[in-house]
Amino acid sequence: MIFKKTLMLFALLLSIFAFTNEDINVKEITPIGEEGKITFLYIDDSGCQYCRKLDVMLQEGKVAELIAEHFVIKREMLDEDLYLPEGLPVPFGTPTVYFLDEHEQALIEPMRGEKTEEDLIFFLEEAISEYKRLKGESSGGSFWDRLMGKED
Repeated sequence: MIFKKTLMLFALLLSIFAFTNEDINVKEITPIGEEGKITFLYIDDSGCQYCRKLDVMLQEGKVAELIAEHFVIKREMLDEDLYLPEGLPVPFGTPTVYFLDEHEQALIEPMRGEKTEEDLIFFLEEAISEYKRLKGESSGGSFWDRLMGKED
């Protein structure tokens, strides 16, 4: 009797461990605000098919290169205790991605919903450009100026 209970407990713990590691396909780096990197705060949901597509895009081609060079990924699950830095708008759904500097300040508007690879690259490059502008590494206008066609 005790053997059966122990075996069942072991099987339960093993399945929990396997489940929690199963759907994390992206290298997750916990510290928010790593010096010189932009935080890619990714709001995920365990049942989100678009999140799984985003997971794949983050690991391929130019997107993977940009992520490796300029970003740290921090994943928060919408269906758990969600942590959002103060001042960020609440996500309307998943995936939602916030691009933050080391002080947890948004660099550009959040990226919401399903995106193509080209859309994702656009958001990544805009976040990089805004981060560099704020750090004094670029002479280009802000994200909002470029969006409105008011570049220097």
